[in-house]
Amino acid sequence: MIFADTVQHLTDRYLWAMAFSALLYSAVRLTEAYGLWHQKQWAKWFGVLSGAMYIPVELIAIMRVATWPKVTVLVINAGIVGYLAYALWRSRRDGKLD
Repeated sequence: MIFADTVQHLTDRYLWAMAFSALLYSAVRLTEAYGLWHQKQWAKWFGVLSGAMYIPVELIAIMRVATWPKVTVLVINAGIVGYLAYALWRSRRDGKLD
């Protein structure tokens, strides 16, 4: 019933906006993945920044209602951001800049 009600209130403008947003998000993630796969320095920075921007949102969600899945997502995301930040620090320390 909820889905049927939601579908009735969708407009073409809303659907196009959602489709464009999904396309833009996919393009950003594909660009990041390409750069990381090819070990580009800019992709590490991009990954740190794009991953870190979700941490405050995840923390707010946990403060509202803490659940294991939310905590797990936060821990995994923080681990990825931490690893990329460490890789950046190590490459600057060793002088290996792309």
